[in-house]
Amino acid sequence: MKAAIFEAANKPLNIEQVEKPKINKGDVLVKIAACGVCHTDLHYTDHGVPTYKPPPMILGHEPSGYVAEIGENVKKFKEGDKVLIPAVLTCGFCDFCRTGRENICQNMVMLGNHIDGAYAEYIKVPSKDIFHLPDEIPLYRNPLQVILLL
Repeated sequence: MKAAIFEAANKPLNIEQVEKPKINKGDVLVKIAACGVCHTDLHYTDHGVPTYKPPPMILGHEPSGYVAEIGENVKKFKEGDKVLIPAVLTCGFCDFCRTGRENICQNMVMLGNHIDGAYAEYIKVPSKDIFHLPDEIPLYRNPLQVILLL
């Protein structure tokens, strides 16, 4: 698959062929439809703010897409479902996660910082962390649709 690889600050991202992620039993493989560019990404690329995982890595932590493949234990999603992936994946086991406070998970992992992110064709994520998007919410619009809406 193709991915935009971050190698160092003040260097352009390189589009490279990388191995497509392999999912585990509880994972979902998502075909990325869109991924926002966040100021956090720009801090890494333009200002030298270090990522947790040293480069090279794939940035991008504001993705959405379509379920391309599901692990054998995944029941809540099926291929073709539109999904939103949060920027931070939680452990589900720490005291905070078990008491409904996943926003301060003690073991949180951020896409495009701790692990490879979504500036790629596909990303692997735990099914417990993704959300269904209703049919009426488009994942992206082509430029002509945007112009016609203005």
